[in-house]
Parts: sequence; C-alpha cells; structure tokens
Amino acid sequence: MRSREDDDRMIHAAHASRFHWGEAPECKPENLARGDWQVSRVYRETANYKELAAEVPIADVADREHLAEDLATL
Repeated sequence: MRSREDDDRMIHAAHASRFHWGEAPECKPENLARGDWQVSRVYRETANYKELAAEVPIADVADREHLAEDLATL
C-alpha cells in the first residue's frame, strides 16, 4: 500500500516531467499530451484527487474524453 508521501511524490514527479517537456526545445504536441495524460492519471490513481484530476488542462480532445471516462468510474 502506498503512503500519502508516495502519492505526493508521484504527483510532483508527474508535474515536473510535464514542466520539463514544456521547456524542451524538441518538444512536440504529443509530448505535451502525454504529459497531460500522465498528470491526470496520477491524480486518478491517488486517493481523494478526483476533483483535481478534472481540472488538469488537457489540450487533446480525445485525451479529455478518456479522462472523463476514467473519472466516471470512480
């Protein structure tokens, strides 16, 4: 079982990864989409973050729909 500290580390790591991709000169839209998905997925997998996951800005329409489907299962 993960601890709250583990959950926090996963959240921060996902945000850090997305940030760094956003700063990379070689970044492509698909890199940003993957980063957005990763952040939303980490929120979905950690306890009590359903509301935050719904607020993650996701540019790709299909990815937003997948997130909506994931959140509906909670």
